[in-house]
Amino acid sequence: QVAGERGADLEGLLSRNHMLEQEAEKSKQELRMKDLEKQDLQKELDTLQSSCDYFQKKYKATMADLRMLQKERGGPSLDATSASPGPAVPDRQREVDSLQAQASSLERQLREISQARHIEKQRLQDVRQSLTLLMTVHAEQIAGYQDAAGDIRDEQILRVMQEKRNESKAIASKL
Repeated sequence: QVAGERGADLEGLLSRNHMLEQEAEKSKQELRMKDLEKQDLQKELDTLQSSCDYFQKKYKATMADLRMLQKERGGPSLDATSASPGPAVPDRQREVDSLQAQASSLERQLREISQARHIEKQRLQDVRQSLTLLMTVHAEQIAGYQDAAGDIRDEQILRVMQEKRNESKAIASKL
């Protein structure tokens, strides 16, 4: 009976040992994952730090250029206290807002003019087609009249018809 108890204890210990080994393996995997995450975060931090350094240098260079330009022009210089927005900023913002509103209004007007121009172009095309159709019908009428009545011999009628034909051709050529 003691041997049976020891066998059962051994099985329990082996089972517990196996379970602890699995937990240790999971912990190792989690530790590796955390280490990889730490490396990624460190790389990201390094990248952000280098970007920050770059932009700080750019800012300092730009401020130095601005101070130099202001000295050359004799304008007021910027110091640490005057780097904050002054009363000119709201004025500039209002000016920008006003210009944006003006640009928006002009864009709207341009769209309206473009639409009106397109409509007029379409109307002109319709008039041109109608005039061409009328000229064709008129020529067919004259040809039909000449077929039915023979050649027109009256000089006055011929002259009037020729004038009308010339007028309609002139109008068509203008269109």
